[in-house]
Amino acid sequence: KQNDVEVVTPPTWLKVMIIYIGEKKEKKKLSSQDILEYVCWLVDANAIYEAALLTYDLQLAAMTARCTQMDPKEYIPYLESLKEIKDVIEFRRKICVDLKRFDIAVKELSQGN
Repeated sequence: KQNDVEVVTPPTWLKVMIIYIGEKKEKKKLSSQDILEYVCWLVDANAIYEAALLTYDLQLAAMTARCTQMDPKEYIPYLESLKEIKDVIEFRRKICVDLKRFDIAVKELSQGN
């Protein structure tokens, strides 16, 4: 806990699974939508959406938001605002800060020029 607020981060296996789904989406060998819908029954919707955002793949994040039945009024404007960020480091930093993943944000900033 930090300041009486519990910090919940997606487990490594969840991020790996989201990346796997994204790869299958690219290869079109397996319905990533079907896999994602199944996983949504097993995992907290916020955790899976956060893991999808941390892949920095906005299409995958949008698909995850739809599968978790998030309100489009919440996620679409946010994803659209991210699309407008042209600098890769700033794009990644914004996602990490918004998710309160400051450890990852610092790492992303340190990789910039």
